[in-house]
Amino acid sequence: QNPENGSNTAFEAALSSAKNQLQQGQMAIALLTLSIWYEDPRLQADQQERLTGLLDRIAGTVIYSQKHLIEPPHRVKAGETIVMIAKSYKISEGLLIKINQIQNAAAITPGQELKVVRGPFNATINSKKRELTLWLGGRYAGRFELNLGPEFEQIVGPFVVLDKTRSHASYQNQPWIRLGPGYGAGTGTVNTGPQLGIAGIANIAQAPALDQPGRIGVSTRDADDLHDILSRGSKVTIQR
Repeated sequence: QNPENGSNTAFEAALSSAKNQLQQGQMAIALLTLSIWYEDPRLQADQQERLTGLLDRIAGTVIYSQKHLIEPPHRVKAGETIVMIAKSYKISEGLLIKINQIQNAAAITPGQELKVVRGPFNATINSKKRELTLWLGGRYAGRFELNLGPEFEQIVGPFVVLDKTRSHASYQNQPWIRLGPGYGAGTGTVNTGPQLGIAGIANIAQAPALDQPGRIGVSTRDADDLHDILSRGSKVTIQR
């Protein structure tokens, strides 16, 4: 028996199951059902394309909409702040503000219901495909196009978000997410080697790959989103 034929049959069965779950309103379960197949090397190109297109749509609703599909709504308690709530769920306050479309973070009121997810988010970077994929508790949580220099043919392994800034002078005042080796949380900001991190690029398609070694370039919009999604201590695994 051809193992590939078996995996194709299993994938089609999983896809059918996920579609049934969607029809029953079980979007969070469908996202889990399909996430385990993401980038499975046994899938054919058309299957991978169908999978990622469906995952993108489901993740957008399950994770980033205001619908309470993973966690029950958080009811604001007296004295709570956005920073306190975000910390309790291990996500950034920026993401909490963005998902809930909060105009004034200081104006949340007791009894107000907020959409929450339980973090932290983690990421994998495929340097060959030039793509960053986000994960949330085993769930696929989106993908981003990358611009990488040739040095990333040699840079692999576990990294962690050390710190981040919305505007970095060395990167044309674009968002910057600095990475350090290993999966430790990281407490210092001292950097003894070349900078390695994720930075926004105004025109990612035309950006020269060699101008700033160690830069993982994404579009300005994607950099702004990643700044809100990834937290200090988020795991980032770089693969070839």
